[in-house]
Amino acid sequence: MTINVLIVHDNPLFRAGLRSVLERQEGMHIVGEAVQLYALLDLVADTKPVVLFDGGLTSCQPAYCATEVVDLVRKTGVCGIMVFAPCYDEETLFVLC
Repeated sequence: MTINVLIVHDNPLFRAGLRSVLERQEGMHIVGEAVQLYALLDLVADTKPVVLFDGGLTSCQPAYCATEVVDLVRKTGVCGIMVFAPCYDEETLFVLC
């Protein structure tokens, strides 16, 4: 079984490191990377991946908050979403989820 993965993060070094680790795992297939939120929705619609999403992107691209992005992505029928949340307290983290 192959798991399609989409990496969404604004840091190219982070994306490259995550890609490198995931590509070494049997059954993982990176279907793409996105830096901007609108590109995320286009890629998700085509590939139905597990999305690894930087919740902090919404602070530099404020058209959406993280919960809105998660809701939009869920509606596309993805296999799963993992949000990297730049939070220091549990209350903020649970607001994202």
